[in-house]
Amino acid sequence: MRKSYQLNSQQQELGSYSQQISFKQLYEAVIQIQPSNPESCPACHTPLNLVTINPYLHSQEELEKLQHLAKIQKRIQDTQQTIGQQLFSLSQIVNTCLHFLSTNNQLVAYQIPNGIQPTLSWWNSLLQYLADGYTPYQHIVAQVKHLENTDLLSSQAQATRNSTLEELNRLREFERQITILQTRRNTALKEISKAELLITNFNTQNAQLINEVTLEESILQRNQSILEGYTEFVTKINAYSRLLPSQLVADLGETVTTLYNAFNRYDASHEKLASVKLPLTQSQKLLISFQKDPTTFFDALHILSEGHIRCIGLAILLAKNIKENCPILIFDDPVNAIDDEHRAAIRETLFKDSFFEQTQIILAIHGEEFFNNTHQMLGKERAAISQSYIFSPHKPDNHIYVLSLQRPRNHVLVARELYSRGEYRDALMSSRRALENLCDKTWFHYGKHCDRNDGLISVSRRSPDQPWDLRNLAENLKSKIDKSQANIPKKTEIVSALTLLLGPNGTSPCWRYLNKGTHDEDNLPEFDQHIVGKIVSSLEQLDSALN
Repeated sequence: MRKSYQLNSQQQELGSYSQQISFKQLYEAVIQIQPSNPESCPACHTPLNLVTINPYLHSQEELEKLQHLAKIQKRIQDTQQTIGQQLFSLSQIVNTCLHFLSTNNQLVAYQIPNGIQPTLSWWNSLLQYLADGYTPYQHIVAQVKHLENTDLLSSQAQATRNSTLEELNRLREFERQITILQTRRNTALKEISKAELLITNFNTQNAQLINEVTLEESILQRNQSILEGYTEFVTKINAYSRLLPSQLVADLGETVTTLYNAFNRYDASHEKLASVKLPLTQSQKLLISFQKDPTTFFDALHILSEGHIRCIGLAILLAKNIKENCPILIFDDPVNAIDDEHRAAIRETLFKDSFFEQTQIILAIHGEEFFNNTHQMLGKERAAISQSYIFSPHKPDNHIYVLSLQRPRNHVLVARELYSRGEYRDALMSSRRALENLCDKTWFHYGKHCDRNDGLISVSRRSPDQPWDLRNLAENLKSKIDKSQANIPKKTEIVSALTLLLGPNGTSPCWRYLNKGTHDEDNLPEFDQHIVGKIVSSLEQLDSALN
């Protein structure tokens, strides 16, 4: 039976892949482990980012390569089903022969009980020769023919003898032709089986080699495509990388030098830079020269402190912002980004110098004092038009809470707001804070514009750890500015504001109000609205003159 030969060849083919079946089961087991251990190798527990081959991806790829095993197994199942159906039909034929030819019938030994499925072993037993020299299968064929002939003779019992003889001759001719055709058919089947066996043996013996050749060809084609694409990509990315530094920092050296010196405006002149040479390639260094010797260059990373290196980095970023004419400058966490020594100068560079006059500056600040000092430096007019928000500490619900300022941080603006609301005592407290800040600004203003022959500002302290005496400082500033031989900007407005606060002869109710409003005392008289208003207006005049 042809299907039997086909089944044997398919099982032999599947048997040749027994090792691959074991690997297939192994790969399936690895895939099943992946959900419970997705980050490391299931065998050695090495993290996946350190292994040479990802076991999960390798198993998936190998399973896809072994799909042909499933196809072979499916063909075997189909062939077994077909053989089972044919063997069942043959067993029914045997039962039919035994039913009609029960006397001394040798096929009784090959009868299959109902409910039992015939097997290939049963089929093979039908091909074994008996003592009479015939196989059971030949007996089946003969008995089937006998039954067919008997049926035919029974149906023609009423025919005439001549018709019977003619029919018999005709049937004998058919039998002869059937025998001839059966012989030819058997011969052809044997040749086909031999050819199929040769093909199967060849494919089985060379299956691995054929598969490797096919796989190697596809891998080579894919690798060649990857190699060409990667080579082109590396060439382009290297060219871009070589040109990128020159594109980003070209012509920034002068601006970087100016900004760096602005950040270090309170350093000695010999510590300020004359020029900065930014590296344009990976092998170049960041070189700087000082004003005392502009022609000698040093490696900045070797001689500058950490704080000054931060200043260089910030200067490069700000110079890039200026070159690109960016309308916005975003500065995140300047308290941690800048050391204590340079915060004031950098604040002045951002908000007092002309570098970023037309730039919107966004600061994200963690330090409250830096926040407050920035508001004082802006002055009341610029502080009034700025926007400030506070991000509240995290709460258990993990939501972000953003609060607008309920009150300005600029002391002059706070004093004006409290005065407008009739809170005169608190207005005086903010006024004194404003005056302390404005006196420092006035001192810087005087030092910047005074004549070389003008007198120095001298102030007193009650102890080394105490602040300047504010009144003494204000009187000194008013006197020195008023007597200065230099053309100090806004000189008249500054002297006028300080005179109103101090009084023309050193006595003024305004100053007493500043002291009374600051300190907590019992049984204080009510503050005069008019005097408090004069104090706030004087501070606004002084703030406008200095800003």
